[in-house]
This record gives sequence, C-alpha cells and structure tokens, in this order.
Amino acid sequence: MTMNFKSIQQFGLMSLAVMTVMSAVPAAFAEPATPSGKSGPGEQHQHKGERYKKYAEERQKFMQELNLSDEQKAKMKAAHEAFRQENAPAMESLKGKYKQLRGLGSDPANDAQRQKLKAEIRQEREALMIKKKASMQGILTPEQQAKWEAKRAERRAQWQQKNK
Repeated sequence: MTMNFKSIQQFGLMSLAVMTVMSAVPAAFAEPATPSGKSGPGEQHQHKGERYKKYAEERQKFMQELNLSDEQKAKMKAAHEAFRQENAPAMESLKGKYKQLRGLGSDPANDAQRQKLKAEIRQEREALMIKKKASMQGILTPEQQAKWEAKRAERRAQWQQKNK
C-alpha cells in the first residue's frame, strides 16, 4: 500500500481526533475495576484516575511540543467543546455498548454477540473520528501536522515493540 502526503496527513488528523474523543469520555473506554480495586490485565494495575491523569499529562506535553498559538489553542478548545455537545448522544450510546460488552463476559456462547457489538462500536467510533477530524482539519499548520505524524509513528513503533 502506498501512502502519499495527503493520506498521511489525514491519518495524523484522525489520530488527533481519536485522542480528543478518548479524552472527552475516558470512562466509556476504561476497563472495569476488579474486586481488589485494581484494573484488569494490561492496565498495569493503575486506578482509572491514575491512568487518566497520566494520559492527560502526556497529551498536555504533546500539545506543548506542537507549539500551538493562542488562537489555535482557542480553536482547538472550541472545536472540542462543540464536538462534545453535538455528539453527547452518540457518546452515551458508546458507553452503553461498552457496558453491554463487558457484561457479556468471556463465555464462548456469547462470542457471536460480542463480535457484533465490537463491530458496532468500531463503526460508531470511526464515524466520530471522521466528524472530529473534519471539525479540526484547518487548525494545525503543515509543520505541526508533520510533527504530529512523526510522534504518531514513534508511538506506533513503541506499541508494536511492546506487543510483540
């Protein structure tokens, strides 16, 4: 598959949208706590608040690295708030589907229903990412978009290394 600059640029903006959506409703994407009060496997036994705090700090640091102007920061904030207000029902729907998915447990009898729910969630999240990207497309400069893509590639490489 060949990728030109435009597709890389769109992919980077979509990633920005995902980060923003994920920060808007962290509880919708969080794993339920185990009876011991710790999170499930893969969450490094951090509480939800600790995971969110770490994520928020990383996001804040990255936004500083992008060197957003005051005008860009204001536009990003306005786009984020507008997106949250316009898409609150869709986000609530996603929360419900995640809760329903967790409720299915790991019983093999629920595999088909689990796969169907996962596909619905994936479609809804993708639609939200596309909407978010459209609302934020003109905010970043080409240089900032290049920084974004470089950081995203770095994160992808780290994730692949960690999940080998």
